[in-house]
Amino acid sequence: MNYQLLYQILSTINQSRTISQVANQLYLSQPYISQVISKSEKKYQVKLVNRSSLPIELTKAGKQLLEDLEKLINDQVILQQNLSPYRLDSNNNIRIALTPIWISNLVSPVLKELQQEFPKTNFEIRQIFTSNESKKMLETRSIDIFWGSMLYIDHFLSRPLYRSQACIIIPKNHSLYQSGVRELPFSRNIVTALNHNKIISLTKNSVFQSIIDHYFEDEKISLDKIMEVNSYIGAASLAIQGLGISIVSTLSQVLSTILSNFILK
Repeated sequence: MNYQLLYQILSTINQSRTISQVANQLYLSQPYISQVISKSEKKYQVKLVNRSSLPIELTKAGKQLLEDLEKLINDQVILQQNLSPYRLDSNNNIRIALTPIWISNLVSPVLKELQQEFPKTNFEIRQIFTSNESKKMLETRSIDIFWGSMLYIDHFLSRPLYRSQACIIIPKNHSLYQSGVRELPFSRNIVTALNHNKIISLTKNSVFQSIIDHYFEDEKISLDKIMEVNSYIGAASLAIQGLGISIVSTLSQVLSTILSNFILK
C-alpha cells in the first residue's frame, strides 16, 4: 500500500467538502480516490471516512490512522536521512521534487540541459502534492531540489526561474472594491478575504490556472468555481460584470484595454 498517498488523501479530506474536491486538489480521479479509501477500510477493518455527511469527514478511526501515518512517514524520512551519507551512489544522484502542474513539457528542456551538463548524474524525479510537503522534504534532506512555488527556508537557496504576473479582478459588488481605486496593494489580508469567494476560472487545461489553484491550495484558501472559460478576456469581462472574482494574466494587451474601460466606472 502507498502510505504516502493514503496520508495525502486523509489529510486533504480535512480541508474538503466532497470526494470530488479531494480528487481535484490531488490531481487524481474521483473513482481512484474512492478505491484507495475502500481498500484501506477493508485492510484495516474500520470505517475511515463518513461520506454521508456534507462536508465529508474522517471518523475517529480515520483521524487515528492519519496521525499514525504521519508518524510512520516521518520515521521513514528520518531513516532515509540517516542512511543517505552512506549510500554508494549518493554522489551521482540528484532528487528533484515537482508539484503536479510541472509534470509537463515545461520540465523537459531543463532536464535535457541538466543531462547534457551532468551526463554521469542520475536525476530522480518525484511528484508531490503541495509546496508545504516540499518544505519538510528539503529540511529532512529527502530531496535535493524543489521545483514549484518560491520557498523561504533558512540555509536553503531559492531562485526564481521566471515570474508570471497576475491580477485579481474584483467586481463592484465585492467587499474589497473601493470606488475610484484602480489597484490595491497585494497583501495576506486580501488573500484571506477571498476565502469561499465565487470565481470565474480558466479551463482545467490552463497551466496558468493550475498555478493559481495550487497557490490558493497552499494558502488553504477555498474558492467556489462557478464557471470556466477558455480565455483571460472572457474571465475578466464576467468578473467585471459582477459574477465573481477572476485571476488573470496581466500580459494581455486586450485585457489591459478592458480594465481601462471598465474597472473604474
